[in-house]
Amino acid sequence: MSTQRQQTTKRPRRRKAADADAAGTLALQAPIGLLRLEGLSLVALNPAAAALLGMAEAAALGEGWTAALHADEFDAVLADLHDAQLAGAAFRREFRLTPRDGQQRVALLQAVPDTTGGPGAVYAGYIVDVTARRGNEYRRAQTRTADALSRLAADIAHDFNNLLMVISANVEMAQKLSPADAALRRHLTAIVSATDRGTNMVRQLIAGERLPPTGPVDLNDLMVGLGPALPELIGDDVEVLYRRGRSVVTVGADRAQLEAALLQLIRHAGKVLDGHGRLTLAVEPRWLAETDADGLWVIPGPYAMLSLSFSAQAGRRISVDDHGLAAVASFAQRSGGAMVREEMAGGAARLSLLLPRIDLDGVRPAD
Repeated sequence: MSTQRQQTTKRPRRRKAADADAAGTLALQAPIGLLRLEGLSLVALNPAAAALLGMAEAAALGEGWTAALHADEFDAVLADLHDAQLAGAAFRREFRLTPRDGQQRVALLQAVPDTTGGPGAVYAGYIVDVTARRGNEYRRAQTRTADALSRLAADIAHDFNNLLMVISANVEMAQKLSPADAALRRHLTAIVSATDRGTNMVRQLIAGERLPPTGPVDLNDLMVGLGPALPELIGDDVEVLYRRGRSVVTVGADRAQLEAALLQLIRHAGKVLDGHGRLTLAVEPRWLAETDADGLWVIPGPYAMLSLSFSAQAGRRISVDDHGLAAVASFAQRSGGAMVREEMAGGAARLSLLLPRIDLDGVRPAD
């Protein structure tokens, strides 16, 4: 009887030991960072947590992990963790980590009191990289801001258009009243030209408040049609090349908004090139697989890419940012596509619009 009781006692102990070993293996192999804290000291962590902190596991133990905290976040994170432990409450906070390889990362640390180890400020939790999510939230906020500015601009444009109509009517009347005065007519003609340009700008602004229709726009024709305006936008010394699609490439988008977006990209390229270099405009069909589409937040399928590749003179490197292009990105997203920015080898760069490709009947092709 005594022997049976001893064997019965050993089995649960062996089972608990096996369960502990299995839990330890799972923790080591887990794709998210797992950790245990006593006060502000880290007493255990798995490889995923060490990788996110950017240091060896041994270096992270104790208060070594705090070296990974961004200098601007250091005091606040540790103060909040200390307050949560004093209150015996759960801890949750997002914070920046010290930049590594020039990349800014954001982490989420969530931990709760661990009562399995007895009383004391022992916390168990996880730490994960939320940089991509924060970046997406930032881009969505930029899009909302650009949409609001677009609506405001459209409201102002309506009022400005009324003023232009008054100016045009009065200039037309002045031209009729002074047919013989050549000098005056030259001035009046200049006013007419200026009001015409203003009217075109107003139409582009007003277009921003309309939902894009599904009518097809031929990107090849649109690209080549802007040719005469390029010298004024980018300078006479910039070499311009065109690479037309081998077939008709049409997209579903508002033509006026698409033209305005393309002009904005060209202006941006002109500022970067500063009057010297090469600009290549290209149109090509693209098929985005699911893996490519997820990174751009678009639906997989057929797209058309209208790209501007630009390179400066030898020895000069180009750096491209998104400054001033929020409205272009917003237009692309509202049209079901995306704006893509790339820095390429040899100091070159490329800005591209990816838009849903449709055929001449307004239907998305199968390939």
